[in-house]
Amino acid sequence: MKNNILKIILLLVCTYIHSMEFAGVSTNITPQNIGSNSAEIFELAITRRRFAGAAERPAFYNLELSVAHDDRLRITLDQTRIDSLEPGDNIRINMEIINNYSFFFNESTIITINMSNEDYQRSFQHRFTIRAVENFWLFAILILTLMLICVFIIIYVKTNKEEKNAG
Repeated sequence: MKNNILKIILLLVCTYIHSMEFAGVSTNITPQNIGSNSAEIFELAITRRRFAGAAERPAFYNLELSVAHDDRLRITLDQTRIDSLEPGDNIRINMEIINNYSFFFNESTIITINMSNEDYQRSFQHRFTIRAVENFWLFAILILTLMLICVFIIIYVKTNKEEKNAG
């Protein structure tokens, strides 16, 4: 009985250390807007913080990167493998996002970055806004206004043409 309880306590302590070890890694993507029907380059920053007062933590080796997203986007990373990530390191990776659809209203989407090696695995989610087609509503209002002006001019000319011939 004591042996099983000690195993459970040891397992809980190791799990806590394992989760604390990977808690120092964060990701950031700039900017947070994707253009409608466009291809853009984003910068993915992977940072591993140092913890003040803590013993030096070992490096993470052979990290695999992958990206999960919805079907509207096509995402490619410059590199999908990081050889080592030391405490205090800041790695920047270019990420190309291609959006082949046109949106007439702003849309929200979530991109998940998965980072894993033999010992650790973690997912980071980032929310993006897919911008609407630029100046779409401006052009729609201008075209509607021009059509109304043309109809008004045609009606005005037809009504005044009949009055001139009568005199």
